[in-house]
Amino acid sequence: MGRGLAALAIVGSVAVGCVCGVVGARYAIAHRMEASGEQLNGWRVNFNLGRFGSDLLLRAAVARYGMGANEAEESVYYSAPTDFDKRPLDGRSNYVLHFDKGALPPVGAFWSVSVVSADDLFFVENSIARYGIGDRTKGLTRNPDGSLDIRIQHDEPAEGQANWLPAPAGGFVIIMRAYEPKAEILTRKWAPPPVKRADTLA
Repeated sequence: MGRGLAALAIVGSVAVGCVCGVVGARYAIAHRMEASGEQLNGWRVNFNLGRFGSDLLLRAAVARYGMGANEAEESVYYSAPTDFDKRPLDGRSNYVLHFDKGALPPVGAFWSVSVVSADDLFFVENSIARYGIGDRTKGLTRNPDGSLDIRIQHDEPAEGQANWLPAPAGGFVIIMRAYEPKAEILTRKWAPPPVKRADTLA
């Protein structure tokens, strides 16, 4: 009986140690990902994701959240889990991503804006099966001054579907991808416009 209890205690200790190790590793990975980036206009971006070097924790973080990443000269990824006022994005509010005329992402290939669930970073099904808007999206409507508004919300906007990027009913994250970014992006002279709630716009 004594040996059985001792063995059980050992197994329990190992199990507790494993759980603590997993929790600690997840925290370290999440912290490394957050610490490695920088903030631009309310967006989080990391220009070194594809250059791990000997930084194994950063490599683990990239594998955990993105399953790999290109070097910045190939693509740059911006993420916005909150609006410009640092409020978590939520389908109960409507948002606008406004690009001034001539201020779309400067890229050699293409750019896109997507919405993913805040819970698992996966796409969420929507009524029009649209999971991104970008320079390859047909039918986008420009404002009279040549600017572009992308409307990010759960319900179809009053303006119609043309510039609508559907969002889930709950929390979500906006992801912007810039492929073959030009020098303006790599030198931080260009940054995505802030994500603003529609009810805060004049």
